[in-house]
Amino acid sequence: MLRICPSLLIVILLLSACGSYGTPLGLDGDRIHDNVVEKAMQDEDFENEYSPRHVELIRICAVILEGEEDPSHEGIYSIFWKTSDAPTEDYGGYYSYHMNEQDYSVKVSSKEYMTYDEIGCHTYEENY
Repeated sequence: MLRICPSLLIVILLLSACGSYGTPLGLDGDRIHDNVVEKAMQDEDFENEYSPRHVELIRICAVILEGEEDPSHEGIYSIFWKTSDAPTEDYGGYYSYHMNEQDYSVKVSSKEYMTYDEIGCHTYEENY
């Protein structure tokens, strides 16, 4: 029994460290990733067969509608993501969705947003 416990603890620690997107800007990064994956698998017409492990978050930004006279953050975030083999020369290397903080719903939006500087962005990749 004593041999199993340390081994089990190591496995749990390794699994909890893998794929964790943390709490960027105070949000649940893993929940964001799960919702982005679900939306991507529904919407995107990928040439390759992708699975959830191929979707990587790049950047999350608090945003406001562009041109607002009295801007205040309404809980909307731009989520930038890519596939693990993204060719950057074709389309900038990323896709983007918008997310509502209240229910973490993810969608494509035609509205023009700009970064809300008081909250800012969290970047997962250094080269973005």
